[in-house]
Amino acid sequence: MAMNLIDVAEELEFVPKADLAAMIDNPNSRYPSFMVLSEIQRRTKMEKMFERARMQTPFLSEIQRRTKMEKNV
Repeated sequence: MAMNLIDVAEELEFVPKADLAAMIDNPNSRYPSFMVLSEIQRRTKMEKMFERARMQTPFLSEIQRRTKMEKNV
């Protein structure tokens, strides 16, 4: 049964990143190379966004310290 591109894209979301990298080197007829590459790029972008957000978020101890200071004021 032929799958539409949306179904293929959704399925690729659950493929391990190492398998996606292997598919780039050895193309698979089930997953078009451009979609595999697109999924790798999507994950890389999300990982970078998550890391930036994590770096901008104060650590729990800093939040606790600020809360204690506010209660003492």
